[in-house]
Amino acid sequence: MSADFSVRMQVIVDDLARALNRAVLLDDEDLTPLTHSRQLGELDDVRVHSVLQRETRAEVKAALFDFGIGTADSALWIPAFPQHNLMPRFCVPVRSASERFGYLWIIVPDGALPEGGEQLAEQAGADLLDILDRRNAALRADESAAQRLLMRLIATEDPEQAPAVVAELHTRGMAEPHDVVQVFRFEPDGAHDPRIAAWRCDYG
Repeated sequence: MSADFSVRMQVIVDDLARALNRAVLLDDEDLTPLTHSRQLGELDDVRVHSVLQRETRAEVKAALFDFGIGTADSALWIPAFPQHNLMPRFCVPVRSASERFGYLWIIVPDGALPEGGEQLAEQAGADLLDILDRRNAALRADESAAQRLLMRLIATEDPEQAPAVVAELHTRGMAEPHDVVQVFRFEPDGAHDPRIAAWRCDYG
């Protein structure tokens, strides 16, 4: 994830935590933490483990998905799960109509948010959805551009033209200076027998 997207996500999480005076955590769709606020208020074992180990324990993950977070279209309250030392939480699924990006969590030991707190959390979820949707669109665009660049390299007929394409690979961080790029291409030679065209390029 680019630094710009990460910074904007962190600002949203921190602002929500300050407004609610509650610890806030943003997980991806597999309940792996993406970012979190500073530690405000009372914490539980699930939160501590998630932040320190960068994961959610398997049994906790199973309990949350069994409760229905995976199919939730709107915010929902999660009750305490004493068997997992999990305090009540307010959960905002961060999802579009076609894609689920993750879950925004607010730990609420007393089971109640300040007046307007649920609306603030839902708005934060919508803001995060916008950022994550644009991030994914940017990643898809970068991937498509990289694939087109590799296809140009494969389709290059003249090895003398290859360094310019390899230079673009370097610009995109897909090759380092002095990396040797080798291309093998099967070319038809006659009716049945292919021959292999191979060349290499050292950029830098």
